[in-house]
Formats: sequence, structure tokens, C-alpha cells
Amino acid sequence: MATIPKNASRKEHTITVGDVFIRSDTQIPDGLRFEFEEFGRWKKLLRVDSYSIEVLALRVGWSFSYVAPQQVKGNAFGFGLQSAANGALNDVLRAASRTSFNALEITQVMQHRVVGTHYIHILAHPRQLRPNPYLRNPDPYYFPNHTQDPEPIFRRAAEVQKQFTGI
Repeated sequence: MATIPKNASRKEHTITVGDVFIRSDTQIPDGLRFEFEEFGRWKKLLRVDSYSIEVLALRVGWSFSYVAPQQVKGNAFGFGLQSAANGALNDVLRAASRTSFNALEITQVMQHRVVGTHYIHILAHPRQLRPNPYLRNPDPYYFPNHTQDPEPIFRRAAEVQKQFTGI
């Protein structure tokens, strides 16, 4: 369960657009070392954004992939702003744990005050930090069976457009 540490400074424990979370069990190469804050099974990377992570990953031969249409959402009500933020962040991290991605970027944070309670909505996009640009490893035993024999293509092209054999 992800909770915001009570002893962290005010700037570090606020959830803002651009925050990046990485699963704690993700293997990271030596060239990519970040300061982080523990959030249960996730780490919140401090003082970096997704663009700088992507640039650093490319320098060491890794990639920080992004899938635009996929989103993870979290909503929460709370009497205090901190309790609402904790609830929404818990929802987001729980939903992100169900995906096969190992990182997460916060892309939207909305807060409203409704009748003395705080409502927070957090939207995030899953990301993947890997040594190759693919989201998953390709199956080494897969061979496409739908390949087409090229001979009929060339025969039909010869019928449609006759070739000149000399002048």
C-alpha cells in the first residue's frame, strides 16, 4: 500500500504532473541511478521528469517507452488534502500494478473542495523502462504463417504492365 511519508519535506511529498514512479523490483543499469522515495512496492523518482529519464536511458542503451491511449486513474475523497492525495495515489498504484508495465508517469492531477472535503483525481500513463525498445520480449518461436508467396504478385504485375524487351 502506498502512503506518503510524514517526515518528507512539503515539496517532495506532493503529487504533481510529471512525477515518475518505478516498481521497486525493476532492474536498473548502473548508468541510471536516481534519488527516490519509497511508496510500498513503488519508488517515486525525485528531481527528474520523464524527458530526462528518457534521455539518460538512451545514453546507456535503454529505452523509456510510452503508450499514449492506455491510462490509469485514481479518485479519492478525504477530510484533509493529504488523506485524499494518499487515497487517489493508492488507487493509481494499485491499478498500475495490474498492468505489465514497470513505470508510471503522472499526467494530470485535479483537486476540488466539496462541502468541507477534498476530492482528488489523478491520471497517469504507464511507461516501460527496458534495455530494448519493445514493450515485451518477442516470442522466439513465433513464425508468421500468413506470409504470401511473391510469385503471383510478379506474374500479375507482368500481365498488367508489359515490359519492353528492346527498342
